[in-house]
Amino acid sequence: MRLLPYLLPAAMLVTASFVSAADQPFLTDKARGWFWYEQQPDPPAPKEKEQKPPPPVAAVPAKAASSPAAAPQPGPSTFSVKWFQQNYSKVMEDAIDDPTDAKMDKYRYVTRVMVDKATNFSHKFQERAVLDAALDETNRFPISSAMRSDFYRQINQNKAHYMRQLSDRAGLWVFLDAECSFCERQYPIVKRMAKEHGLYVIFITKQGGPIFDMRPDDEVLPDAGHSKVMQVSVYPATVLVAPPDKHVVVSQGMLSEDLIVDRVLLAAKHIGLLDEGQYAEVNPNYSGLLSPQQISKLGMVDFSDPFFTRKIRDAVVAKSADLSRSRVNHEKTR
Repeated sequence: MRLLPYLLPAAMLVTASFVSAADQPFLTDKARGWFWYEQQPDPPAPKEKEQKPPPPVAAVPAKAASSPAAAPQPGPSTFSVKWFQQNYSKVMEDAIDDPTDAKMDKYRYVTRVMVDKATNFSHKFQERAVLDAALDETNRFPISSAMRSDFYRQINQNKAHYMRQLSDRAGLWVFLDAECSFCERQYPIVKRMAKEHGLYVIFITKQGGPIFDMRPDDEVLPDAGHSKVMQVSVYPATVLVAPPDKHVVVSQGMLSEDLIVDRVLLAAKHIGLLDEGQYAEVNPNYSGLLSPQQISKLGMVDFSDPFFTRKIRDAVVAKSADLSRSRVNHEKTR
């Protein structure tokens, strides 16, 4: 028991030595001998982190086989209006750039077909105008020599009739200047026209009194701002005046008697002294025309209406009938 304190550390030392020997490779692997210079294998390389595979991509369906090209639209039929619009200039330019016999003949014969096509249209247009009285322009303005002279005689009678009617509601102001040679020539023309149609005329002169050997019965006034109000800048000038507040400059410059009459009647229509029907009797170019209001009303008719053409014709016929009635009434009142 006295030796126990000394033996316990020794036992612990022996045990430690055995444990140490078990951990030494040269004790556990003594058959290999002593390999002092043996190189130890390299430590294994660290494993790379496994990359996660990319998420699956939805498969894009393969493009369907392209559909066959759409069949080309047929072009316009040869020698139609659309065909000429698309091809005529090409045929002509080809002949100009390279004027061979073949290309020139092609251009000439294509042109012949085009002219014949237009002539056929013109013939049919004239045929329908002759066979349909509503489309016959000779009813408004005759072209035969036998009818033309009588037609103009009637037009001149109508002009004289309406000029006499105007004399009760309107008159003329004529601006003259003694230094104007055209004014001197205009004075007798106006005098003669006014006397024939009974129009009242006032002469307004820059000099303020009679000029050009005016007659004592002529009414002459000085220009006291009249030309400025009427915006007259060229002499001679003629103004149609309808009391109390209507006036129209008929001309600025010299006119013949018949032109003065025509312009006075046009000015009278402009300020409401003549209606459309009355003016059509003195100007055949206006007779039988559809008014803007009538055309606007016809424009409301559906183009697909099976009676589209008939409705237009009815309006034209009605207009011609109105004109005929107006002429008959006019003849009765004269």
